[in-house]
Amino acid sequence: NDNYLLGFDSVDKMRLFLTMLDVSGVGPRTAMQIVDTIGVESIGKALVSNDVKVFSKVPGVGQKTAAKIILELAGKNLDITAVLKPQSLDVSEHADVIATLQKLGYSVSDARQAVTKASTDLILQQNLSTAEKVKLVLSK
Repeated sequence: NDNYLLGFDSVDKMRLFLTMLDVSGVGPRTAMQIVDTIGVESIGKALVSNDVKVFSKVPGVGQKTAAKIILELAGKNLDITAVLKPQSLDVSEHADVIATLQKLGYSVSDARQAVTKASTDLILQQNLSTAEKVKLVLSK
């Protein structure tokens, strides 16, 4: 079960985008603008503090839509930490290694498995170049 980021640079952004699509009146273009303009952390803080002004700064999002976003997401008892937490170490910190492994012919899931298997060593040796990280992963 591969998670494709579909043009997002993080899983957090993709999750938040999909969550925004659940709000009535917010389509894909607006959801993307919200996520790109405000950012994941600021959206999380705005939802927790019910700050309508943050959302209304986005072009095309007025006060009513901003209020609706907060109301509907709060109405769903949305767990902000679940939306904002990184899915896994390999996606958030080792995307370069996964991309390189894909270029070498690995599937996304195989590349993620390999990085997960070597994650302890990768954490201990953070200063390695991407090539050195790929060698480390392949050695496992």
